[in-house]
Amino acid sequence: NVKYLYAVINSYCNTSVSLTDNTMARCHTDCLEKPLCKVFGKLGALVGRYPWWFLVIPLIISVALGSGFYFFEQNEANDIEEQFTPIHGQAKSEREFIMKHFPTHDSLPFSAPRLYTEGTFASFIAVAKGGSVLTEAAFKEILRLDGEVKGFVVDKNNYSSLCAKAGDSCFSNVMLDCIQYDAGQVESFKFTYPVQNSTECSGFIGLSVGGVKLEGNYIKTASAVRLDYYLRDDDAAENVVYERWLKKFVSYYTSVSRQTEFEGSTKEIVPLFSITYFLSIFFSIVSCTRLDPIRNKFWVAALGVISAGLAVLTGFGLLLFCGVSFAINTANAPFLILVPVPHSESCRVCGVL
Repeated sequence: NVKYLYAVINSYCNTSVSLTDNTMARCHTDCLEKPLCKVFGKLGALVGRYPWWFLVIPLIISVALGSGFYFFEQNEANDIEEQFTPIHGQAKSEREFIMKHFPTHDSLPFSAPRLYTEGTFASFIAVAKGGSVLTEAAFKEILRLDGEVKGFVVDKNNYSSLCAKAGDSCFSNVMLDCIQYDAGQVESFKFTYPVQNSTECSGFIGLSVGGVKLEGNYIKTASAVRLDYYLRDDDAAENVVYERWLKKFVSYYTSVSRQTEFEGSTKEIVPLFSITYFLSIFFSIVSCTRLDPIRNKFWVAALGVISAGLAVLTGFGLLLFCGVSFAINTANAPFLILVPVPHSESCRVCGVL
């Protein structure tokens, strides 16, 4: 019985294998590979017949389109919001709604809580070395700095001509309004926290004073005072002037500090890209070099790297000609193009996009 069962199973398996072989024989899996091989074979023959045409013409095209890098500076885009946020994100749609229904322009009194963006501002924080900052000596220094900030002149514009208006005057700091810009009143004035509400002044001062110690609702001591200087941001034509004024402001942080740091880091890492490109090219060529002259692929690798470089030059130059913005994070594209790919027993450089 066991022998009979073994014979039946063996017969069934042989029949299945033969049916599978017949089925595979009738299926042609080279329907794409075969025509491509023919096309590339004809292309190779054409290149071998007319090598100079395939060398000179691509070089001319690459040089011509590579001249598009002339427009590099004017097409360079380093805007953080544009690069790192979705184009049609919900947050942007909601901001458009707020901008439409709750506008903040010069015809309305300025209010920082109504801003739908970070705003255009500069600020400095005065910190007491020891004890409280709410002293006459400390506020004399603070008022001196306040006067210097308001005296900045950029392109014949000072703070009073660029500031965000609250009525007919510039947006002011509540802490200074309360003492009427007189340092001698700071020690006798009763500041309530976090909202100041008195006949002299009123407003939220929770963001203007730090390190607070209270006696009831009144501030006993404070270790820091923050002053903000808001500029108008509804006039796109004046943005360059606003930016120059902010850069002249000596501070560790302004509304353009993050953007400035991003652009600065970009300029710092660009030289390092040259080193990494060289190492990638060097590795691509060396990894394809063999001591055996038959298996040596040195020139294949070298020409592959040159071809990839021309592709980068041509492609990016064409895009710059078309006015496409160049974001610095695309500078890593050559690392995706210069990829050493081992194939069988040889090594070749393959451009991958």
